[in-house]
Amino acid sequence: MQSEPRAVGRTVGVIAGAAALPAGAWLAHPALAAILLILVAAIVFSALWGSETVSERAFRLGRMIAGRSEPKAPPPGQIGQRQAQKLSAQPYEVPGDPQEMLTLGAIARRLGLDGKTVTQYRPQIEERAAWEQRGQRRLYRLADVVEVLNARRGAGSRATTAGIGTTSGSPP
Repeated sequence: MQSEPRAVGRTVGVIAGAAALPAGAWLAHPALAAILLILVAAIVFSALWGSETVSERAFRLGRMIAGRSEPKAPPPGQIGQRQAQKLSAQPYEVPGDPQEMLTLGAIARRLGLDGKTVTQYRPQIEERAAWEQRGQRRLYRLADVVEVLNARRGAGSRATTAGIGTTSGSPP
């Protein structure tokens, strides 16, 4: 139970120090205080809203300033949750009739994906998958689109350069 009051005291001390530093700098020179405030705001902004790498670096800097040690690395046989998700990526299975012609949005819904996940690969899909134009809609063969999604980089396997299907038309 002694660690709780000590942790609270340490937190209060860090906050008091963070508030006193710009105040003391203001007495020395107002511009110095402004620079310190901008620096602190940049670190906080980076920690909260930066990319994953920038955020991690900002939090490491915060731990260093507070005098806290780095968290211990997991044992060699253990991996983090994010790494486990990457390693457990399974290829998509074709839901339903593989020859069925559907829009990319309908295919995304069948796979349980956001529509943008599929439509961002439209150039590769149009190049490799069979498709046909029906009025304002372009329909794609379900199995070909699933194969393109499974072959893309980041899906657990390398992208192939071999064609997946034939096109029944040429892209505009």
